[in-house]
Order: sequence, then C-alpha cells, then structure tokens
Amino acid sequence: MFTYREVSIYEAEINQELLEEDTRDIQLEFDLENNMNTFCDADAKTVAEALMDNDVVKKTDREENLIEIEELVKQNLVDGKVGIELLQIYGSKEKYLSAVEDSTLHPEVNIVLQEELKDIYFAFRDFVGELDQTRELVKRLESNIRKMYRTSNARYILLKIAEDYLSKGRIAQVLDDVYGKGVTDTIGKAINLAVDMDCGDCCYQNFQYYSRLYL
Repeated sequence: MFTYREVSIYEAEINQELLEEDTRDIQLEFDLENNMNTFCDADAKTVAEALMDNDVVKKTDREENLIEIEELVKQNLVDGKVGIELLQIYGSKEKYLSAVEDSTLHPEVNIVLQEELKDIYFAFRDFVGELDQTRELVKRLESNIRKMYRTSNARYILLKIAEDYLSKGRIAQVLDDVYGKGVTDTIGKAINLAVDMDCGDCCYQNFQYYSRLYL
C-alpha cells in the first residue's frame, strides 16, 4: 500500500513530467514580453512573394496581386494574432521565414503533401469510429502537418485545427463542402480523443514506473 506522502510525491512528479512534456511539444522558446523580434512589414512582403506562383500569375498582374496579398499578410502577420501564434509554433520569426523559404524551394514536396492531406481527409470522411483507426489517422495528419509546415510543433497546430473545426466557423464549412458534411467535426473530435489517449498512455507508463519504485 502507498502512504499518503508517497502518493502525493507520485502525483507531483507525474504532473511535473506532463508539464515538461507539454512544454517540449509546444516549444515556447520565447517570451513575448522580453522578445521584441516580432514580424515587420518587410517580413510580410517576403511571405507574400513566397505565396506568389510566377507560373500561375501573369507577369502583368503580378504587381497588383502582390500588393493585395502583401496587405492581407500584413494584417495577419504583423498586426494580427497570427504573427504571435507563428512565433509560438516556430520559436522565432527567423525559423518561420526559413520554413517559408524552404517551401518555395521544394514545390514538388508541397504537391505530394497536399495530395496526402486530401487522402487523409477523405479517410476521415469514411471513418467508422474505431479507436486504433482514430489514432492512426491523427498520427498521419500530425506527420503531414510537421512536414508541410516545416516545424516540430505539429501538435500545437493539430490542437488549433481541432479548436477551429469544432467551433464550426467558415473554414469548417468550406472543408465540409469539399470533403463531406461533418468531416471537420469528426476530425476535431478525433484529434482531441487521440491527444487524450496519448496523455493517458503517458500517465499509465509513469504509473508503472513509479509502482516498481514504491512496491
């Protein structure tokens, strides 16, 4: 039998490990109050140019389109909360801009990842609700996000996706029209369930470890 003190120590150690694991996943490598190296107008222009596809946009229209896209990026990246969230995901603006540059250098990789993402969404459309299938599809989605966004913080993005989809906003409506009614709700719930299951596994492993120490 555990004593009250041993149980208290065990719970405190597990909570600390879970906190450290969560911190590693999200990797908040900066403090907004102390780190003033945030996005500026020049960064918005860099990102806007990366979003432009020279093969698709006519040269005569490129400047006009670039100005429009640059303004939209500026509103989100510099003036909006998107810039803050990107700093949370990547840890610094330099890492994000490096990821953007890398995506422009390897467009063929992006095409493959986009097709893979479509397959995952259609798989969620045909989802039958088995737990193993839930975890497998969420793992595939998380892996796709990690590669597409060039970041190790895919779990952070994954949870944001679940939050957005379950709020049933405009993005969810558009995706439901493309992949099937209710698919975003299925994805949002599957993400939360898979994350909870991962946390449960972590707690169980810790319990087994500390049980061997205390017994």
